Amino acid sequence: MEIEKLIVKYLVGCLSKEEDQTLKKWLQEDESHQLFFHEVCSNKNFLAAYRQYNQGNLKSRKAFHKVWSTLHKDDVDSLKQRKIKLFHYWQRIACSLLILFLFVGEGYFFYDSSRIIPGESKAFLTLEDGSARQLKKSGQEHWIYIGNTPIAKEYDGMIVYHITNESPDITYQLNTLSVPRGGEYRLTLSDGTKIHLNSESELRYPVSFKGQENRMVELKGEAYFEIAKDSLHPFKVITQGLLIQQLGTVFNVKSRAEGKVEVALVEGSIGIYPCSQEMQTILPGQLAVWNESKNILSVENKELLSHTAWHFNRFVFYDESLGHLMEELALWYNVDIDFLDESLKKLHFTGSLYRYDDIAVILNAIEETVNVDFKISGLRIKIDRKNK
Repeated sequence: MEIEKLIVKYLVGCLSKEEDQTLKKWLQEDESHQLFFHEVCSNKNFLAAYRQYNQGNLKSRKAFHKVWSTLHKDDVDSLKQRKIKLFHYWQRIACSLLILFLFVGEGYFFYDSSRIIPGESKAFLTLEDGSARQLKKSGQEHWIYIGNTPIAKEYDGMIVYHITNESPDITYQLNTLSVPRGGEYRLTLSDGTKIHLNSESELRYPVSFKGQENRMVELKGEAYFEIAKDSLHPFKVITQGLLIQQLGTVFNVKSRAEGKVEVALVEGSIGIYPCSQEMQTILPGQLAVWNESKNILSVENKELLSHTAWHFNRFVFYDESLGHLMEELALWYNVDIDFLDESLKKLHFTGSLYRYDDIAVILNAIEETVNVDFKISGLRIKIDRKNK
């Protein structure tokens, strides 16, 4: 049953490097393996089933074991004779395993996480005159005005600017979009540029770029940019004194830690201007890290999924320290973290986790591969060494 367990661990994001290699090798052995794996990973019912069973109680153990025993009565050899039957066999095994392994499997514990919820679409919009309004996801559309002039439409967790040629001259008016802890928000600027702001981030930008040589915005925190192409008007992002410039591309900027900026380029090309230095060009698949204290801009080819996955509703960690990992969870779930043993921050974790999942699913996945215990008290998570 090794492969089935690996698939389950993949789904909850707790594969070790060795297990990941084993799973990849299995996928390459047969086309039916790939077919089955793709179907399972794209089927939301598996994790939905877990969340549903997670609301029950441990007395369900006998019922699950009964299902498990029944599955083992299948004639495996006859099922392997036809690809379709083989696929359904794997599917039934994996579905049962997902429920069993997550709900009553060895090493999994469940927490009272009823008060902790994932982040949501919410932000505060501050206009040039200092007036502010709260933005939250809803099914209704609302127009935002400067005076009597409509400038943007708010709907479905995003704000989209609509500036026409007939609009009064509001070019140099600046808006500020602030996203608190436990939040995210999307906006489309007047030029069509799309920006996704992560938790505890802020973007300051012109209502309109009309009449300006450059399209310039200021960022604090983290944002994913999809820049509208305009060869005559470069788009510039300023963060912690660092200038990022391009004409049309996709990239992620993370500027949370004082004196450190990370720029992950997904497609296109960008130029980065460190303080008092010449521009350095960054290519797709590269990560640029600016260290202000050392006055160094380092660039390397790197797997960027861990830097951009949040934009696609996932957490992806590659050999990430537990200290940094918990910082990311604290921002998104708006909780406080206490390490009862500071050395635990240096433990490392690799996994892919669904960003909107119950915090218990996330903590269980981490516990499976890292030697720690989590205890939830209200909106605080305490972390200690396991079996202490």
